[in-house]
Amino acid sequence: MDIEKYKFEKIKHEKTGRIFLFVIIAAFVLFIPVGVGIGIGGAILMQAVFLFSGIMLGVNQSKFKKLSLSFKNDYLREMIEKIYPNSTFIPEHGFSQEDVYNSLILRKTDRFYSEDYLSGTYNDIPFESADVKLQNVHHSGKSTTVVTVFLGRLYRFQFPRNFATEMIIVQPGFGVNFAYGNYEKIATESVEFNQEYKVYATGELEAFRLLLPQFMERLLDLDQQFKDKISFAFVRNILYVAVNNNVDTLELKMNKPIDEKIFEDFEIQLSAVKTITEIFANEEFHGYSHT
Repeated sequence: MDIEKYKFEKIKHEKTGRIFLFVIIAAFVLFIPVGVGIGIGGAILMQAVFLFSGIMLGVNQSKFKKLSLSFKNDYLREMIEKIYPNSTFIPEHGFSQEDVYNSLILRKTDRFYSEDYLSGTYNDIPFESADVKLQNVHHSGKSTTVVTVFLGRLYRFQFPRNFATEMIIVQPGFGVNFAYGNYEKIATESVEFNQEYKVYATGELEAFRLLLPQFMERLLDLDQQFKDKISFAFVRNILYVAVNNNVDTLELKMNKPIDEKIFEDFEIQLSAVKTITEIFANEEFHGYSHT
């Protein structure tokens, strides 16, 4: 499908979605007035219109999702190959639950979703990444509330040797899963770093082999660049990076046109692997153990 066809189909789904959303709101608002004015028949009619429009809105959203998937395969795959040659992009797949929860920085939740899997090598460091959405479901009487705990992208980088210690660096207030290992809280000599991150490690002395001043400065730069949404976990020879930015990456967005700007946004999102990898591949980073 050419780009103009995608633009046409996208606009069509957006218009259809707005129509059904308007009908849903109108049916909800008019339910009682029509029921009072016409009687039970009017109320039933408004209820039927409300339900039918809700179903059709869901169908329209599903079609829009398929359009976005087709767009990824037709256009994003080529863009990704230019940025990361010989990479693998599977938009329908993502990380497994085991992969995500082994990161230690993401807790197990009631609902799990992952897609837009990307793997490759950059700066001789193998990487994997995927979008992750984690939700908890709370029941209170007859009401059910769904709370999104994490919505963003998880990255996994594989280094040639184990790190000096297992360590978790997270945002204040960010939930940590301590199911693995015996972690203690670490305070660095940097007041700014301690304000921006919480640090936990299995070995305090070994942690400071990782937390060199230049390295902490680079992590603070990442913290600013990702707007206080980034967290890290060093597990054996694997570095996990979680970006909880409440963004469904690499997706077509409703009411956001397919233009040069959207491709620039996709390129920025994809460049996160480069940004992170270049810091940890730098000569200033000496976080390996002797084994």
